[in-house]
Amino acid sequence: MVGRLERACETGGCSASTWPRHIAAMRDFRETRSGSRSRPVRRWLAAVSGVAFASSGCQDKASGELDLDALPALTLVEQTRIGSVDDPDVGFSRVYSADVDADGRLYVFEGADMQIRVYDTDGGIVRRIGGRGAGPGEFEGPPRWGVVGDTIWAYDFGTRRMTLFGTDGTLVSAVRNDGLSIPLPGCLGYVMPWSMRSDGLFTGEFMAIACGRETQSTGVEEGDSIPVPRVVFDASGAIVDTIGWDASPPPRMVPPPEYDSPRFQFTTVGSRRLMVPDPPTELPIWIPRPDGRIVVEMPLATDAAAGYVIITRLGLEGDTVFRREYRYDPVAWTDADLDALAARASTGAGTFSASPAGGSQGAQEPDPAAQRALRAAMSFPEHRLPLINAEQDADGRLWLGRDEPEGSTTRRWVMLDADAMPIGVLELPVRSRMLWSSGDFAWIEVSDELDVPWLVRYRIQAAPD
Repeated sequence: MVGRLERACETGGCSASTWPRHIAAMRDFRETRSGSRSRPVRRWLAAVSGVAFASSGCQDKASGELDLDALPALTLVEQTRIGSVDDPDVGFSRVYSADVDADGRLYVFEGADMQIRVYDTDGGIVRRIGGRGAGPGEFEGPPRWGVVGDTIWAYDFGTRRMTLFGTDGTLVSAVRNDGLSIPLPGCLGYVMPWSMRSDGLFTGEFMAIACGRETQSTGVEEGDSIPVPRVVFDASGAIVDTIGWDASPPPRMVPPPEYDSPRFQFTTVGSRRLMVPDPPTELPIWIPRPDGRIVVEMPLATDAAAGYVIITRLGLEGDTVFRREYRYDPVAWTDADLDALAARASTGAGTFSASPAGGSQGAQEPDPAAQRALRAAMSFPEHRLPLINAEQDADGRLWLGRDEPEGSTTRRWVMLDADAMPIGVLELPVRSRMLWSSGDFAWIEVSDELDVPWLVRYRIQAAPD
């Protein structure tokens, strides 16, 4: 199957016209349909891993029960802070991502200038790389990028261009890379460069979907299996290897046909069309790894006794490397929380988020009539999900951001090691996120009350007794 795809790609045949043949070759990935809402994700994961997830054979019994609510506390000690409220040459408008090289220098992509800023270990600015534009060495939008050895790589989705810089800021090359197209029902998905390897090649991931105004004829119909290859690109954009397969695109990007959760509902109040807040999706989070991926499942809790977060590491061929189950105490949605969501949505701000603690600040006053209409249209489960996101750091450790109720000023971040075993839990300001972490250090973006982002370098250590 892999060889067939490689031969088709070599002849330019990875297209909508040839894809049905690949679907036919991969029919063993086809999923069994049913009307249940709570089971599709589990069935899909079983198809990828080749094992029944109801089995406990992959569970680590030696460690006993794992509990998200009973982890040791960790503390953060601030060491360096970068930013400014008044000086745009020092401060940030929007930080998209960050990386750190072997010498400890910090690289930050600043959204206002579309440039990579480089800082020394004391937080002093060293140089600026790139800028806004469509020319070589410039970016039309925030790229996927990183630092490997003495090379900075950046893939610009707008221009479909892979750019390489030296860490001294020298432009090395800029080459178009259109990625690999994956036909979907009425759309095309794209596997694009995700990370640079130490050998100078790039692993690809399913990262984008493009749909025409009218339904495209792609040869793929709703309900068809859609196998996605894990490919490796060279710097010119050519596919040099196929290293694995996924049975489907990421479920949060292309939900399984059985997933019946309503998305993007609207209601009209007077002359205003407002988005109705949706509950957070329980579809799994995919986190790519060079040797496979991490899958984080959060099935909806059915009662207050216990909920579970299921963390699975899959290999390149879908084999299960490990599987962990963490229990937690489910927290019910309160009327106050749902009222706050409706109030925020009535202003037209933050309607994509169902986490009041992470909402926009400084929005206009709520509209009572719109708030009542939105609240009546909302449909939420009884319990909140335990997490709002999951990130992987430079050491392969997992950072799991806990969902917090309305009015919280801090957010708990659970740290797990590369095998998804517990390290501890940190508390950070609710409006913060992990940008980069390795060993005992982490760079965290913290936004102040004015929405101004600051980059803070912390040392992570055990809490005092």
